[in-house]
Amino acid sequence: ALRRTALEYAQSLHGDGQVETAICRIDLAETLLRLGHRQPALEALRQAAPTLDRRQVEGAPARRRLDGLLVLARGRPG
Repeated sequence: ALRRTALEYAQSLHGDGQVETAICRIDLAETLLRLGHRQPALEALRQAAPTLDRRQVEGAPARRRLDGLLVLARGRPG
């Protein structure tokens, strides 16, 4: 619930298309994955991806984290 609240706060403060909000989505997705909720985690990651693709260079820490969590959420071996 805390991660979801943080995401809602970031959305209201920064808007959906900002890196800060995308990182909150990644945080939420990581928590969801730890709890075994792969599909909602995958959705949160898919929502974060376009912002990071537009606003961060390849290899940036948040993009690497997103990529790793996408692999886990999809259930593919890393």
